[in-house]
Amino acid sequence: MSSIFHILNGDALLDRFPDEIPGERIVLRECLMDGNVTGKTEQEFYQNRAHFISSLDEHFTMDEYYERSVSEFEKISAIPDGSEVNLWFEDDLFCQINLWFAVHRILNSITRGTLFLVRPVKQTRFGFSAYDKTGLVELLAHKIPITSPEVIAGLWEAYKENDLEKMKEISSTVSSTFGFICEAVSNHERRIPQNGDPGYPSKLLLQIKSELGTESFGPVFLEFNKRTPEFGYGDLQVKRLFDSLTKN
Repeated sequence: MSSIFHILNGDALLDRFPDEIPGERIVLRECLMDGNVTGKTEQEFYQNRAHFISSLDEHFTMDEYYERSVSEFEKISAIPDGSEVNLWFEDDLFCQINLWFAVHRILNSITRGTLFLVRPVKQTRFGFSAYDKTGLVELLAHKIPITSPEVIAGLWEAYKENDLEKMKEISSTVSSTFGFICEAVSNHERRIPQNGDPGYPSKLLLQIKSELGTESFGPVFLEFNKRTPEFGYGDLQVKRLFDSLTKN
């Protein structure tokens, strides 16, 4: 069994991952920044996520969620003690929340191991997709040791419990090393509706609709995506926000 593992945040990276990089590849197929992340048990969490994800796309079933996503979670849980685990995640909120989950999952499964973060050197809205295979190999050579994985795992627990103050407290302890985590927590706070304020992403969607003079989702999404790379929203997440504004 391989002692080197690579946890990739999505199939787009898997499709371009260099063959010359040794190790087993695990794909985290999720968008944990959106929807129900509660669950007193592992199975309840899976069920809640499967129900939410399948509700976004009528062609994607709960069974498919178990086949494509839960199967990869279980691979993370099966990583043996003493392994090297490289986590390939970008700085945007989408990637960061998935990273926190992955680290939490790893720590629940192994007692010994070495964790590294692999991230784009220059953060753009294109992320890893801006690199060719040679560039990805070079990024791995500059991987960053995660010396306090329990801190990052704690962020997942705080996020799952919807405890923003705890998230801020935890992120401040790693600000000197992982400043992008503080930025991710700040962006999470910006999107939370409160006191009649729908949150920054919803306000920006309304602004773009007004600027473009359209109710059509396509052009609004393209412009929204250009202006908000720090969130990492995909089309399904933005469409859900867009539709909620239309209903209101």
